[in-house]
Amino acid sequence: MDPSLGTLSGVQKWSAVLLASLMLLGAACGGDDENDPQAPESVEGIIVNIEGDRLDQIESFRLKRGDDFYEIKVDPDREYGFNLGHLHEHLANSEPVVVELDDRGGELFAVSIEDA
Repeated sequence: MDPSLGTLSGVQKWSAVLLASLMLLGAACGGDDENDPQAPESVEGIIVNIEGDRLDQIESFRLKRGDDFYEIKVDPDREYGFNLGHLHEHLANSEPVVVELDDRGGELFAVSIEDA
C-alpha cells in the first residue's frame, strides 16, 4: 500500500481505497461503449460476431466501425425483409452493412439492416 496512507485514519484509508477502486472500474468500463446515450441513428460497418441459436435465428450481432463496436439486438417482432441467416455471409466475407438503430433504454435494436 502507498506509504503516504500511513498518516490517514482507518476510515480515510478505506475511503481512499474505495475511491481508487471505483475510478479503476470506471476506466475499465469506458471506451467502446456501444450503449452510449449519443448512439448514432444509423451505422455502417462490418459484422464481427453473431449470436443466435440457429443459422437463421439471430438474436444480436456485433458491428465494427473504425475503432468503435456496437452490440445490436434483433427485434424478434420485426420483419427485416430477408432471411437473417444472410448476415452470416456478411460475417464470412467482411461485407459491410448499414443498420438503422433504435436506442431502447441503452440497448441498440436494429430497425433496418441493408447491404452497404
